[in-house]
Amino acid sequence: MHGGGGLELRWGHGLIGLALLACGGAPPTDAGRAERQRSVMAAEGAPSAAPAPSAPAIRDALDRTRIEPQVLVPLALEPRPARGAAVRLARLELGPGGSFRPASTPCEDVLVLVREGELRAVGSGVAPPQAPATLYAGDAVRFGPEGDGALSNTSDQPARTIVAFARAEDPAACEAPREVDPLVGPLRVASVRTAPELAALGGALRVRVLLDADGAGGHGGLSVLEGDPGLVVPAHRHADADEILYVERGAGVLRIGERALRVRPGSAVYIEQGTLHSYEGAGDEPLHAIQVYTPAGPEQRYRGGT
Repeated sequence: MHGGGGLELRWGHGLIGLALLACGGAPPTDAGRAERQRSVMAAEGAPSAAPAPSAPAIRDALDRTRIEPQVLVPLALEPRPARGAAVRLARLELGPGGSFRPASTPCEDVLVLVREGELRAVGSGVAPPQAPATLYAGDAVRFGPEGDGALSNTSDQPARTIVAFARAEDPAACEAPREVDPLVGPLRVASVRTAPELAALGGALRVRVLLDADGAGGHGGLSVLEGDPGLVVPAHRHADADEILYVERGAGVLRIGERALRVRPGSAVYIEQGTLHSYEGAGDEPLHAIQVYTPAGPEQRYRGGT
């Protein structure tokens, strides 16, 4: 990160710098902020959609908030998705005083999982500005179609998150959002501390589903996985959903179609819908991973223990 009220965005191997806020200047509008974020995402084929109107009670408060420096680092997925794929993944780091305004729209959710630090979250279905939700490591939040959410780091320590951008492929899912009471919530906040642990594969895999089809709707689902060393996941496919696995701990071989990928901490793997895939752990380290489906749905099988 750097000082001076700017936004530094690294995408793939390139570096794109966008000045969001001159020192002492007025904050950018919702539309301007969303357009800048979409322009960078579009550089790698990420979806673009018009921003939804913000709920006035939240929008008015956020428009008076300075947007401080932040670092959003899109993760290189392997295999590389085709341009326009429905899901993207990034790391977001917020220093003390930093804020993030996700450009969510009726066609795209922004899912955030806190991995380190403490953040405040506001938005329709999340929390009102006068009583923000406090997020700690292991907490997740979905910013939905209203496009009026924000994350802020009010602590004196940096915060680190994983961000998933999940786009709807069905045009019917991009209809204008229904009227939402911005004071109702939190409906789109979850935590590993309260989500039930779901056992699969005879207990060798433990799953906590944080954001899914039942979590106030949305286009993407996010879960946290923990597997035994040597975990074996039999070959299977998801006919109607793309999948991303982000490995935080552990190593193994992930077979995708005819291709075998060796995964390790930091690996971000993309599995296109309908593709046969399997996993076999290697070494003595347990597996810790983040799993994202777009659209949400396949994560429901864990509720049946399969």
